[in-house]
Amino acid sequence: MDLIDVYQQHQIRKTRSDQRALESQVGHQRRSDRDRDEDLRERLDRLVMLTEAMWELLRETAGMTEDHLLHKLAEIDGRDGAHDGLRRRPPVDCGCGAKVAVSAKVCAFCGEPPVTANTFDWV
Repeated sequence: MDLIDVYQQHQIRKTRSDQRALESQVGHQRRSDRDRDEDLRERLDRLVMLTEAMWELLRETAGMTEDHLLHKLAEIDGRDGAHDGLRRRPPVDCGCGAKVAVSAKVCAFCGEPPVTANTFDWV
């Protein structure tokens, strides 16, 4: 075996080692992604159950009907200008006059927290 063969064998071993390390990282990332997805599914299931409980309480104690619920749902859906089944929140006005994304913690211009018009805006 000459020097080039020794070098090539070393490179092959190094490449295989690097490949195993990358495969291990990918496997770890997949497990992490699966765990995060499962956590999100569980949180969504709890949110749906909580929403269902609140609706049943309203129906039973306040006499609300499915028509009331559907009318309010359509009203909320249309607040962003599109009846698309999504709740898109437009920017809010800051005390300094700037428009601030609802998700922003503070205004980029004055540093003050934006005024939220709705309790659900912080979600």
